[in-house]
Amino acid sequence: MRLLHIISSLDPAQGGPPVVVSRLGAAQQARSHSVSVLGYAHGDARSRIETMFSEVPQASPCRVHLIDPGSKVEQLRAHRARRWLQEHLNEFDLLHLHGVWDPILSAAGHLAKSNNVPWIITPHGMLDPWCMSQGWLKKQLAIRTWVRPLLRQACFIHALNADECDGMRSLTGRTPMEVVPNGVFLEELAEPESKDAFRSQHPELGDD
Repeated sequence: MRLLHIISSLDPAQGGPPVVVSRLGAAQQARSHSVSVLGYAHGDARSRIETMFSEVPQASPCRVHLIDPGSKVEQLRAHRARRWLQEHLNEFDLLHLHGVWDPILSAAGHLAKSNNVPWIITPHGMLDPWCMSQGWLKKQLAIRTWVRPLLRQACFIHALNADECDGMRSLTGRTPMEVVPNGVFLEELAEPESKDAFRSQHPELGDD
């Protein structure tokens, strides 16, 4: 299957979702799928992204497509991302959208619907009731304009646990939800170095 993961930022400095995307894509690639990843990246983030993908063990690297976000207009309207998708959407069998609020996801869903390309969504906890209470007015506006259709027209919604499913059920309608916890590469759980080795690398810690 030809898969395209779409996420607003692939910079690992932004938190967990970019790391999840890099490892999920690599695991899919290892199972003989053709996997690409699309996201924004400022110039200083590109080296961090390259390092993140290079550190994924065992798997062939995904094809990574980085778009310069430019001005805030792009972040609000996703013109560059939309043009890229218009040119390449027919190369993929399924889109996997990561996040909820970003205009790049709205653009992807709109074009996918127009071209009969299915999609799934991983909210990464962004629809949790506590998260929804932060910036409530903006999120309600987004829900009513484009987030709810994006959720309800998805093939399914990928949740990490049953609690996440329960927390967002009122927003997802009849869209199926699949609980699939984040996977790990066992190689990344190798025996840690000794405390002495760590301290020798960080003498500034002293006896702390």
